[in-house]
Amino acid sequence: LMIRLGKKYLSLDRIPGLKIVQADANSYILNHKSLFDVILVDLYLGDRVPGFVYGEKFLRQLKKTGKSVIINHLFYDPAKKAAAGELVKKLEIIFPIVSLQRRLTNLLIICTHNRV
Repeated sequence: LMIRLGKKYLSLDRIPGLKIVQADANSYILNHKSLFDVILVDLYLGDRVPGFVYGEKFLRQLKKTGKSVIINHLFYDPAKKAAAGELVKKLEIIFPIVSLQRRLTNLLIICTHNRV
């Protein structure tokens, strides 16, 4: 659904060089060795982020696979804010640069290897 909406409203299928991957995120990132310019992690089961997203193995592989990684995390109640805070702490250990952007009920966690 999200890919179809992206193609329809954002013309994603017309962006030269854009590779859209539809796969199990955990398996794909742990078994794929190519380098991507940007990886967007926008994963939910209902209103929860799957547990593997918080795992050190997954986060370290994101660093190896993506030049920049953007993780979208819900941020509208105390439990989600606490979970996002714990994720940010882990990412600050793994990535040299972590910045945060709040958008309505979401927190975008932007992780990079170098200043842009």
